[in-house]
Amino acid sequence: MRGRCRRRGRRGRRGEGRSGRGSGKCVAFAAGAALAALACAPMQVVPLDVGPGAVEVYVDGARAEGAPRELELRADRDHKVFVKRDGYTPALVVLETRRVDGRDALAPDAVRVRLRPRAGEREVEIRDEDATGAE
Repeated sequence: MRGRCRRRGRRGRRGEGRSGRGSGKCVAFAAGAALAALACAPMQVVPLDVGPGAVEVYVDGARAEGAPRELELRADRDHKVFVKRDGYTPALVVLETRRVDGRDALAPDAVRVRLRPRAGEREVEIRDEDATGAE
């Protein structure tokens, strides 16, 4: 492999193959640098208190799996937390990056959402004895 890359590099400009594009080393370096930056990004754990009942939580457009009680998010960028449940008015919470004591931090530092039933809709609890009906 090593000799092959060198031969291709001689045909075009330095570090280029036949197609005139880079040999891939720059791409690998850029990908590695991006991963290193991501690994070094400041993280913040944000408590999550949402309800009532089972709700769907989306962070930056991606659905959070299960019923998370906290979110681990990058503190160096803003995030959108969307909470929804059928029959309820959805809620959006925007977490913004702030500089606090020389470091990045998200504000608000916790997500607390209580969804409200949509107008004209009510939540009704049906018990087993109500379902059998009297005939």
